[in-house]
Amino acid sequence: MKLLIVDDEVIIRTGLSTVIPWSEYGYELLRPAASAEEAIARLESERPDIVLTDIQMTGLNGFDLAREVKRLLPSTEVIILTGYDQFEYARRAITEGVSDYLLKTSRPDEIMGAVGAARERIVMRGESGNRDELREKLIETLIQGGEVDYTTMRQSLRLLPRLRMDTASRYVVCCIGATGWGTENGYGKLLLFAAHNVIDELVEGEAALREDHILLILPLMKGEQDSLIKLEAMLQRIEIKLKCKLHVAIGEEVGGLDELKHSINSALHTFLYQGLLPEVRMIDSRAVSRRKGSRRACTPWEKERLGELLVDGDAQALHLWLDGIVKEMESDEETTPESYQAYLNSVLQAGEEAIRRLLQEAGAESPEAIKAQPISLKLAAENGGEEMLSRMLELLKHYLTASGHHSMPPMNRAIAYIHEHLEEDLSLSLVAKRVQLTLHHFSEVFRRETGHTYAEFVAKARVEKAMELLKETDASFSEIASRVGYGDVEFFSGLFENHTGFTPWEYRRRG
Repeated sequence: MKLLIVDDEVIIRTGLSTVIPWSEYGYELLRPAASAEEAIARLESERPDIVLTDIQMTGLNGFDLAREVKRLLPSTEVIILTGYDQFEYARRAITEGVSDYLLKTSRPDEIMGAVGAARERIVMRGESGNRDELREKLIETLIQGGEVDYTTMRQSLRLLPRLRMDTASRYVVCCIGATGWGTENGYGKLLLFAAHNVIDELVEGEAALREDHILLILPLMKGEQDSLIKLEAMLQRIEIKLKCKLHVAIGEEVGGLDELKHSINSALHTFLYQGLLPEVRMIDSRAVSRRKGSRRACTPWEKERLGELLVDGDAQALHLWLDGIVKEMESDEETTPESYQAYLNSVLQAGEEAIRRLLQEAGAESPEAIKAQPISLKLAAENGGEEMLSRMLELLKHYLTASGHHSMPPMNRAIAYIHEHLEEDLSLSLVAKRVQLTLHHFSEVFRRETGHTYAEFVAKARVEKAMELLKETDASFSEIASRVGYGDVEFFSGLFENHTGFTPWEYRRRG
């Protein structure tokens, strides 16, 4: 333990250095300093643990020195010596972070007592720091599923008393998230840190702060049925205190600390439901474990409708439609985070495929930017719907740029529209109006550029689509006829045979 004596009077310096046998009490006495300036210059190189200094000195005074000591060596203890027994000196000593305040007339044993008390405070701080470090390591061992041997159990009893190992019959792990302060400027992490501190202080159990959530190990007492009810009430108080919203996922109950990993895994998986159940504060793993998962891919009809909206280029209409199918999926009581993620990615993939097809039909190149980046499970759980909407609108923007959209040649736009609306009315007048040409002019230009009359082209496109559906789906002939714009199955069959030489049944049978 290093001690530095500072005084501008040589007699005082010498007396304090020699009257008390510092080395016999375990102190390393540094060379005394004749001024605050000299002491400050030596602080970082010699790093004293205790500074014993006069107040009134030539140049900087003892308070100036104390301020610099606290800035450069925050853990160093400062003891002030003065010849004036005045309250103002004592008050200022406290504000400057001085550890003790002694009169120069104090006896050696009183000075030794003050220095000894300072050493004790340093030792206690070190033990406290070691204790906190050991406690954190112990919690980490439990969370990571490390072996809970006899030593770990003994340490847990002493360092983690709130786990109540001597009386708890079971344990449950809760995964807690916090929102409400925004995410800019690190406010999200700051809120989580604040929530952890309050939970650690008020809630029974041991809490560990992770990157984007808090893990709370909660002991369950035999005969007590309301531990989780108490937790919810406490979390409501914390929400009011911090002006935030807390989301809690409750893992499966386990019989001992050696089984905590199982409870943690179920809590973390249940935590993924926060985006699907945003209004539920506490989600119990038992309530969602029975979900089987909803459909993981968009339907052929959804793919067709998505293609229509993309070719129209109406961002608002696209947004409204996507928002509708996302809400439908979120409200399905069988939806799981995994099936939700798969569905969102299937919609994005369908969007990419539709855009590439439209550009190919229009004779335009597909830029590298037109690629549907998959949404991760974590992102899907947090805000998957909004993320999918954002990425799809970005794809639309790239498509409009690559295609030139309304600057695309009218016949290319007409052909793209026909392929995306085969099941609808495709009268010559409707499509001519769509590309803003007169009926007569559109008919002439269309025949010249495609080599077919408008009616021949539409019939051919519908038959080709029907051929695709006959090969790739098990849909009935009447359903396929409807999906390519024919309500009369007999008329459709005749038209199909005229174009292909086979009836729909024969074509499907040929494979």
